[in-house]
Amino acid sequence: MANGSIEGQEDKTAVNLSGADDSSDVPVELAQSITSAPSAWSKSGSPSPAQPRGIPGNNGGVSCGMRGYGGRSGNHGGRGFYKGTQKGGQGGGTRDGPHTGFIRMRGLPFQSTKQDVLDFFKENKPIESSILLTYHLDGRATGEGYVAFNDAEDAKAAMTLHRSTIGSRYIELFISNKDEHTRNVVRSSPP
Repeated sequence: MANGSIEGQEDKTAVNLSGADDSSDVPVELAQSITSAPSAWSKSGSPSPAQPRGIPGNNGGVSCGMRGYGGRSGNHGGRGFYKGTQKGGQGGGTRDGPHTGFIRMRGLPFQSTKQDVLDFFKENKPIESSILLTYHLDGRATGEGYVAFNDAEDAKAAMTLHRSTIGSRYIELFISNKDEHTRNVVRSSPP
């Protein structure tokens, strides 16, 4: 008999993984599977179903390999974890490249009107009928819009207004194209 276990049986007593006296004991089988697992994340970024996700309520000293899971690191993940996922770290589109005559606007005040957009681009000859302000399915404005210009040179000149303001909000401008503009026609009127 070793360590109080019955001969022929393995010791299945609980083990404290954190090393502290906080009564967060874990059965030996679970502790062995957690500590022997190489990582709870695959290359694709999703957890492997065969590997444990960690022990709820016990992050003391046990790394479950999950970035943004919370715990002691203070990183709670979320949408803003990787800043600027687009080429060049732009985080919302491209500002460099060939101009197409179409621009996407981001950061519009939610109460913006087509007239506000016309006034914003008044020196660059926007096509009034092309102005789209997009809306969520529940009818709330997204703060994004699209506008076409008579030619690519007018659109290029309009890009100098990047980070200019409408009201108290600065407007970000990105190169768009006819396909993106057409796809968003559906979102351009509140339901």
